[in-house]
Amino acid sequence: MKTTVLIILSYFLFTSAIQSQDFRHAMRIFPESSKFNMVKDQFPAKEALSRKGWYYSVAGIVSTPSGYVASYRRSDFHTATFTDIMVAYSKDGRTWSGHHSIAHGDVWHENSVWIAPQITKLRSGKLVIICDLGKRTSGQDWPMLSDWQKPNRGMSNHLFWSEDDGKTWSAPQQCDNVGGEPGYITEMQDGKLIYTRTVSKKTDKLWNPFARRWKNMGKPGNFGR
Repeated sequence: MKTTVLIILSYFLFTSAIQSQDFRHAMRIFPESSKFNMVKDQFPAKEALSRKGWYYSVAGIVSTPSGYVASYRRSDFHTATFTDIMVAYSKDGRTWSGHHSIAHGDVWHENSVWIAPQITKLRSGKLVIICDLGKRTSGQDWPMLSDWQKPNRGMSNHLFWSEDDGKTWSAPQQCDNVGGEPGYITEMQDGKLIYTRTVSKKTDKLWNPFARRWKNMGKPGNFGR
């Protein structure tokens, strides 16, 4: 079976980045020699629910006294029905091992899927991953965020903690009932932890060009309009 993999790359400060010629922004271009595969070929494609193999996304990396720790999502598709929050370890950032799941969610048993894990290292040395969980059953679609956050559907954000450089992790601790693809956790000077999230609300300021198309889809003479 052919394996299709979304390659997750790690970038390090010791690599020689090439500055863009356009000095109006700070974009840097990394040479191919400074890019390394983190997950490719770690899991047999025959074990994936998708015929194209596993789908990897939302990677993050932190440095600890024991080495580097990465988190990412493994799923069957982008619009997932089967998900795991994964972690892996590296001494040099070039080779990775110890890939394993710290939380699983699917539409058949948990009736929910993990969406976008983000890992952060705090000043104390503790690691924390924040990730949103979206309720979904096998008969439901992958909704727009504005619909997913409605009470009758449901999203929430959860925290995972590690005090041993990512070797072990706590069970998920729910921290809100909003979800919304949270950003990396930031530690303030006084020790408080903050993060951003998306909260949807109705508006009449934006026009959805697809609304009329989908409303009329399938009607005689209106297909695709």
